[in-house]
Amino acid sequence: MTGSVDDCVKHITCSVDHKLCMYRQCISCCSKQMAFAEDVAEDTDVCWWAWVNKSEQRVRRQADGTETEFTVRITSKVKQMGSLASLKEQFTQEIKQYCIHKYNIIPQHTELKNLRANLKSNECVILVDFSENYSTKYSTEIQSVHFGASRSQVTLHTGVYYTSCGKESFCTISSNLRHDPAAIWAHMRPILTKIKYKYPDITVVHFISDSPSSQYRCVKNLYLMKTLMHQEYGFQHVTWNYTEAGHGKGPADGIGGVLKRTADEVVNAGNDIPDAATLYHSLQKKTCVDLYMVTDADIANIDAIIPTAKTLNALKFPGIMQVHQIRSTARDFSLQHRILSCFCSDLCDFFQPKVVWANVNVSKINDSDKSVSDVSDTRQVAFIATTKKGAAKCRKNEKVKGRAQKSSNVARKVKSRKAKCRSDRQSKQKSSDRRRPLLAERHDVEPKMTIRKPVWWQKRQQLMSGLQCLFIMIIQKFYLIALIYHKMTRL
Repeated sequence: MTGSVDDCVKHITCSVDHKLCMYRQCISCCSKQMAFAEDVAEDTDVCWWAWVNKSEQRVRRQADGTETEFTVRITSKVKQMGSLASLKEQFTQEIKQYCIHKYNIIPQHTELKNLRANLKSNECVILVDFSENYSTKYSTEIQSVHFGASRSQVTLHTGVYYTSCGKESFCTISSNLRHDPAAIWAHMRPILTKIKYKYPDITVVHFISDSPSSQYRCVKNLYLMKTLMHQEYGFQHVTWNYTEAGHGKGPADGIGGVLKRTADEVVNAGNDIPDAATLYHSLQKKTCVDLYMVTDADIANIDAIIPTAKTLNALKFPGIMQVHQIRSTARDFSLQHRILSCFCSDLCDFFQPKVVWANVNVSKINDSDKSVSDVSDTRQVAFIATTKKGAAKCRKNEKVKGRAQKSSNVARKVKSRKAKCRSDRQSKQKSSDRRRPLLAERHDVEPKMTIRKPVWWQKRQQLMSGLQCLFIMIIQKFYLIALIYHKMTRL
């Protein structure tokens, strides 16, 4: 008889501190099973409660009256029924997953804590997390504001970066509610720019975050990490470290709570916070946290760097949900990943590191194909797998680029001809101005520039005006005839 789940773990393992035992790979204890009481028959019907994830189809009504279906993910507590044998089998499978989860918590937390405590002069740790969106508020509100879409939301991306000199907290604010990888790196850009300017000797950056699959733990985020951290900011080594699921709370969450509580105090003092810009200016006067504004254009700039879906599909990353550390270097495009984080050395083989994206060709994208505003030094690259389809696609792109180059050459020639004609007209105008008397200068009047039209142009204008008058007269005649006919038919 056991008193808790931890007692069950101790019962089926040799030691809770050994990785092989907790991952059920130990030769001695991998075959150990839970000992259940035998006083109840296996085929007895029993019922139990379980948390179940399921998808549900819902309908959203648009403003124009149309309806669109969308899928939502729901976690609910469901009462299940079955035999005692099925309940035992389900518990045995879940206790194995719990053993892995329990072991990952302590080593990962300890390694990340030691990293922050023993930073070198060329290292920096950035801990980031999205805070819950802040709902805008007014000091006095009517009842209608509480309902509908009257109350807008503001995105808060909070974090702390640690260096050997100390630590600083930051928060980026945006009216854009996107939390995807493009938005993440738009929020990270002002922080990385400040770190690069303030600490130019830093060459190694360690990211720490929780692990939602739609934000930090996905291929698109890793692609942007490779592109921006090495190509744009010039860092030599980058690691991304994920906390164990359900154990990602940290300083970033505290910063978000402090800022939202400070904003509520501003509202309670009689001020209104109707949008993100007002929240930014209100918090600047009340907190020592570094604040930055992120606009829709900043996120659009990151969207322009992301390649097409076909290119991203070539970047396979099997088992990404079980990975807790990803290493990247500026030497090549490959990534090294391992089950848990380790920072002892670059050549460390602890936790059996593996390599992905090693057999991927890297080709530079022409700046004219994907232009990113306000980013002059960004090197945009696309990654295409070494396959026959990829080679055929490259040849096709070369032909398209050749045709585009020819058309651009023609356009350049036309543009040069127009510029030459314009310069000739200006030179003629200047020569005619020099022959004019200086009467306008005596009266402090700026001379008017007049361009004499050719004779054929004047005759053309006269002919067009005459035809226009003739057309108007014909329309008037037809209108009178129609009006007279209408009156006669009524009589």
